[in-house]
Amino acid sequence: VMPLLLSRQGRLVLHGSAVSTPEGAIAFVGETGSGKSTLAASFSEDGMAVLTDDCLLLQEEGGRLTVISSYPGVRLWPETAVAMFGEGRPLAEVAHYTEKRRVDGNAGIEFCTRPAVLRRVYFLAPPEENERTADVKIEPLSSRDAMVELVKYTYLIDVTDRLRLRQEFERLSRVAVQPLFYRLAFPHDFSRLAEVRQAIRNGVSRS
Repeated sequence: VMPLLLSRQGRLVLHGSAVSTPEGAIAFVGETGSGKSTLAASFSEDGMAVLTDDCLLLQEEGGRLTVISSYPGVRLWPETAVAMFGEGRPLAEVAHYTEKRRVDGNAGIEFCTRPAVLRRVYFLAPPEENERTADVKIEPLSSRDAMVELVKYTYLIDVTDRLRLRQEFERLSRVAVQPLFYRLAFPHDFSRLAEVRQAIRNGVSRS
């Protein structure tokens, strides 16, 4: 509900998660099951704090984008939460329509309550592609391809509102030209999450 309400207010909201790192905010955007929340939560292993989960609220400030932090929780499938944080953790239900559970600070995840400048956005490959992926693959996106991905994952409550659509396309066109956008494919194997995080951090530090 919150992403749609924020969108109704004219805010830029993507279906994504983000973490705060010394290099800035790193965001993961993609479809359900692509690993956004799992990857964001796993950065706690490196001492990084989660900024937001599933609701990536961005704000344009002086030609750059800032990630606005949200509620302190990450939504994970029960088997994912157990694999990452062990048995016996208190896991609250999210909603009646999903089996996902909300994981909070009791599991050892830190959460950032301050906005952070966006350093990079990774559009995650779909689950069926990641199932066939043996290595971590990171590729920069052209402005055109970034625009397509942004449109695909932007929350919009009324797609028949022509004025709102035009304003959104104009804003996304401004955003898409920034050198922030990459495509990420990685094997969905818990034992290799550290490798994925290292590849991401290495790429960010070199840019």
